[in-house]
Amino acid sequence: MKDTPLAHFRAQLYSQLHLYNRADCIMEAVDTLASAVDIHSPVELTLLPVFHRRHYSALYQAVRAFRLSESTLLRLYVAQIPQAHQRQFHLFSVDTTPHPRPYARCVEDRGYVYSPTPVAGQKPVTVGHLYSLLAYLPEKAKPQDPPWSPFLSVQRVGTKEDPEEIGCQQVRRLLQVYPAPAGRILTLADSRYSKPAFVYPLGAESNVLVRLRCNRVVYTQPALKKAQRGHPLWYGERFALSDPSSWPEPDQEATWTGTTKKGRPLVFHAQAWYEMRMRGSRTYPMHRCPFTLVRIVMTTTKGEPVYARPLWLAFFGPLRRKLSLQEIYSAYAQRFDQEQGHRFLKQKLLATSYRTPEVVNEEIWWKLVLLAYFQLWLARNLAGVVLRPWEKYLPQWRSTSLASRSLSPALVQRDFGRIICQIGTPAQRLRPRGNPRGRVRGARFPPRRRHAVVKKGRLPALLA
Repeated sequence: MKDTPLAHFRAQLYSQLHLYNRADCIMEAVDTLASAVDIHSPVELTLLPVFHRRHYSALYQAVRAFRLSESTLLRLYVAQIPQAHQRQFHLFSVDTTPHPRPYARCVEDRGYVYSPTPVAGQKPVTVGHLYSLLAYLPEKAKPQDPPWSPFLSVQRVGTKEDPEEIGCQQVRRLLQVYPAPAGRILTLADSRYSKPAFVYPLGAESNVLVRLRCNRVVYTQPALKKAQRGHPLWYGERFALSDPSSWPEPDQEATWTGTTKKGRPLVFHAQAWYEMRMRGSRTYPMHRCPFTLVRIVMTTTKGEPVYARPLWLAFFGPLRRKLSLQEIYSAYAQRFDQEQGHRFLKQKLLATSYRTPEVVNEEIWWKLVLLAYFQLWLARNLAGVVLRPWEKYLPQWRSTSLASRSLSPALVQRDFGRIICQIGTPAQRLRPRGNPRGRVRGARFPPRRRHAVVKKGRLPALLA
């Protein structure tokens, strides 16, 4: 196991941590976080065997001592990404996730962020921070493989910042350090990223596939005339996604069949229009960035629609003509693996459970969580199946052999403690250096400053 990608990554990580203080403590904190099962608070991590040599306060000292920059971590992650074999592009995805802090009045720069709720009729809003995450979506041997999405970058979105611009910055930093050409990198994003601020800087040098809302309006390619006076046309006929009467004949159509993970057969109908245009501005002249518009409708074998609305996609970049419609849909369907990764970070790796009044420490905790998740992804081929007594009777484990199945992040986390014992840790043994002096008797600290929740108002009519 010492020649595995996990061992090489751990050695490189420790060599970077060793340039600063508390490298051993940080390394054990990441290992403890990756091997923690059924832990509900960060302080409970210090009770695990991996962290038994240190005091519980060492966990918070490790967070304050973490100094690795975003570029350093990105180079460590990129060095472990394998080459693409089944597809001709490398797939990435960017999205945001909320970090609720509704009761932390001493935390600055809190705002109203989206947060889903199961209660019907309630507004999906909470008070806290918003984080932008960039994930790598690996190739799948089978569609039923677990939804792995190793994260490469995390950055907090301030109340005065635009999530789309932050996501664009993360992708551009990736393009600078990734060994593959930019034309072979495909970035997936949701409908909120279908803005010129995100699409235009990336669509010229790489590939971007975003979803469009069903009420968007785009334009066809302008018709060229030999004798035309005045300014040349940038946009053609109006194409309203909600008005079928404004649609011209599609340039390409395709139909294929598929099944869900539960075995339900589906029929996919796809249409494509080439050289479409999107409205831009002086800063983002979108008429220079054409895209392929794709419409996908899923039906049952009887012709009944599965969803009430079709799926609209916009494909920017040099690969928009080289991929088939089925490949385009399969690539975008893998974007939902990142949402499963957000759920795993919060439920199993305690991404939103770290309570601190310092925003810097909260951001560092997210970086440690991403390090733990990346180690779990590297250990996916080394882990064994550790089932609970009641899980061995489930149909998915009785139908196939355990050795031939790909393990999910939760199952790898159960066996990560054994893997660490076999590989070993580069962290050195704890050497006590005496008792700390602590606070001076009678010392009093002023109360922390309370911060109001930032509420964004509507822009004036002249600025909107």
